[in-house]
Amino acid sequence: MSYDDLLDLLRRRRSPYAFDGRAVSDDDLARVFEAARWAPSSRNEQPWRFVVGRRGDAAYQAILAALTGRNPTWARTAPVLGLGLVARTFARGGADNRHRRHDLGAAGLALSLAAATRGLGLHQMAGVEGGAAAEAFGVPDAFEVVVAFALGHPAPDPAALVPADLAARASSPKPRRPLGETVFGPAWAEPLLSPSADSAPPERDGS
Repeated sequence: MSYDDLLDLLRRRRSPYAFDGRAVSDDDLARVFEAARWAPSSRNEQPWRFVVGRRGDAAYQAILAALTGRNPTWARTAPVLGLGLVARTFARGGADNRHRRHDLGAAGLALSLAAATRGLGLHQMAGVEGGAAAEAFGVPDAFEVVVAFALGHPAPDPAALVPADLAARASSPKPRRPLGETVFGPAWAEPLLSPSADSAPPERDGS
């Protein structure tokens, strides 16, 4: 894959708020999680774990019940719901793994990009009651629930499935900060890169 192909994939990736009625195949599910399996992690600990439910099964209902805020309003349209968890400590030595959430984020990005290549959308949610989810699945204390996610084929007409403001949010532009405000040099807030390296067109998606 070329750099331009990768950048295009990152820009096209969406976090949909509505999904159509199609199920996610076993093959698609295996492929997106295979991509997540190859994410980098501190000491190659791979601290992430995933719990996955399909619409109609008990796992799906338990994940849906643990979602907070407005998340249940739209997430119920997804054929697949999941949880992202991390091991609190390193398996080797037992020290606190302060990098664990960073590593789960890397796996989450791999999961999201792989989903996009399969015509799927993945929407990650911070709004999940981790304690309730952990209790529902008998998660050991050595692990913590960090994030939930919805996975499926994005609906062509979100407004028919979710509240109008969420449907509009799903398709609205979400620009990124320019590199000059993100990548610094010797002094804080001093841009490292020249303006010519910061001339990419606006990105479409944010979440």
